Amino acid sequence: MLQIDSSGLVTSVGLSTATAAAAIRAGLSNPQFTRFIDWGGEWITAHVVPMHASNPRTKLLQMAASAINECLASVERESIKGAALVLCLPEVSRPSTGDELGEFAIKDIAATLGVEFSTHSSTISAGRVGGFVGLQRARTLLYEGKADAVIVIGVDSYVNWPALSNFENRHRLLTSRNSNGFLPGEAAAAVIVSRPKPGVALRCEGLGFASESATIDADLPLRADGLVEAIRAAARDADCRPQDFELRISALSGEHYYFKEAALAVSRLIRDPRSEAELWHPADCVGEVGAAAGPLAVVIAAVACAKGYSGASRILCHLSSDGTERAAAFFCYGTLQ
Repeated sequence: MLQIDSSGLVTSVGLSTATAAAAIRAGLSNPQFTRFIDWGGEWITAHVVPMHASNPRTKLLQMAASAINECLASVERESIKGAALVLCLPEVSRPSTGDELGEFAIKDIAATLGVEFSTHSSTISAGRVGGFVGLQRARTLLYEGKADAVIVIGVDSYVNWPALSNFENRHRLLTSRNSNGFLPGEAAAAVIVSRPKPGVALRCEGLGFASESATIDADLPLRADGLVEAIRAAARDADCRPQDFELRISALSGEHYYFKEAALAVSRLIRDPRSEAELWHPADCVGEVGAAAGPLAVVIAAVACAKGYSGASRILCHLSSDGTERAAAFFCYGTLQ
């Protein structure tokens, strides 16, 4: 079990947890025209973080540093001295500008913040499911005694020509000529996690992972086997039933495939038609944010529970990558004695 101690957000609708979470709760969005043009000759729209930088890599570093700094500001520095950083990045297979964060990113972020991270810090290049892989790695570090606190952060941007052209060529962008697509976005989302302590908090009870053969690019019938197994694995890890949740948060960003997958998975897990848990998908407000999607879902859940508008004590979050990877996590909110 992991406890969520603090959070940080940088999105197109807010540069802090408070502002971004409030905007997402209100359903606000801030898409704007980019300098790129689609096949129909129209400007491509995207959710752009209002931070100015000299190049894409510098902007990603600024976003990551800002989200982590917000995390650090709400906890005692002594309690997280030498914390490990788990940095979640885009999948290696995604077309790149060459300016993405890489092997030196952790050192660069540490230098920007003026802090020192544990030697057990690491990066994960797994795209949309990376945040939950990061939580799993954090749990291992905490329970093996290699860290007392771990910062899990996802930072990503689809607002660059290699990514935009690739996804438009595959008919996956929401453009003037395609309604079955997503709006690209960029974001950084971070959480500090630790072993559970007495008190009221959001805690990650279980994590589950699986593989899906009928991916978005595969010509196979979709049964959502991978997502179903990921949710079941997370439920086993949390010692609960797959249907034991009152709220669902996902990384759904507009493509029909992923909505169909999520609907199929839930219909196979919940037999009682009267069981209707609300579904939240923050991408409606911030766009497709890739590696930041998992930590973003955790932050939104933590804020909603703390402020009392989630209406849930147990929350299911699930993520699906463009590849075969599927991930799920069960969170609970309450008092630990």
